[in-house]
Amino acid sequence: MRAIERDDLSRFVEWFNEPGILEDLKVFLPLSMTQEEKLYENMLASDPIGHTLAIDLRTADDWLHIGSAGLHQPDMRNRNAELGIVIGDKRYWDKGHGTDVMHTLLRHSFLTLNLHRVFLVSV
Repeated sequence: MRAIERDDLSRFVEWFNEPGILEDLKVFLPLSMTQEEKLYENMLASDPIGHTLAIDLRTADDWLHIGSAGLHQPDMRNRNAELGIVIGDKRYWDKGHGTDVMHTLLRHSFLTLNLHRVFLVSV
């Protein structure tokens, strides 16, 4: 997992305009590049604990961006956060990558951030 860069935004627009991906997300309308850029700028201006991270997969020659995950709306006073995850590149669905990311984020949430509750909302 790594920080999201401006170069990643076009992939998000591609993924979030794919009907199969939108089925399990809160987002249900097509996303424009302008909207994605605004979301990105808003994220950069927010608390880094709540920043979405890119999910990269090591290939033979390089790293491949396949999705994103992160803690949303972290409430450090009440020690909870919503967890979000999407594997946007369908070629990598059902291969255990999402499970690995969930384990990593949950360890980070409970052991590093000392959260008491992390929840995943499915619409």
